[in-house]
Amino acid sequence: MGIGDIAVNEAKQITLSLRRVRGQLEDDIQKISAASSALSNDDVLIRETLNEHAYDLKSALHETKKKINMVTLVSFWEKYSLRLSLIVFNLVVVYIVLKRIRFLHLIQILANIMLRREKLPDGPGASINTSEYSRLIDTCPSFPNFDYDDYLRTDTCYVRY
Repeated sequence: MGIGDIAVNEAKQITLSLRRVRGQLEDDIQKISAASSALSNDDVLIRETLNEHAYDLKSALHETKKKINMVTLVSFWEKYSLRLSLIVFNLVVVYIVLKRIRFLHLIQILANIMLRREKLPDGPGASINTSEYSRLIDTCPSFPNFDYDDYLRTDTCYVRY
């Protein structure tokens, strides 16, 4: 065997090796093109799924937002209505207590004394002139059971039941 035969054998081996590499490259290219087409199909499927569920996601988020706003409004209403009812309850209790100890009556008498700054005659035999009596009658509301004598003595209007 000569140098020419060795060179020919080496050339054949290199050619065979190149053909194997070429075949492997062709197989790899086919695998890559199959994977690329699968990815393309997956991309279309993913986009369709996203578009299909995007509306559902948006509507679910919108409904959730509405429900959260409703819960916030209800909690706000409950908090402030409870506070308001407690205030009203406390005011009623204070009014009842003050009414029971006749504190409001005392304040009314003191206010009338301070505002009028004139003394009305009191006592069973006290007399008053008719012009002042008619002025007092005009300032007091007319009830069927109104007692003008008590009004003149205490400077407040009383209704007898």
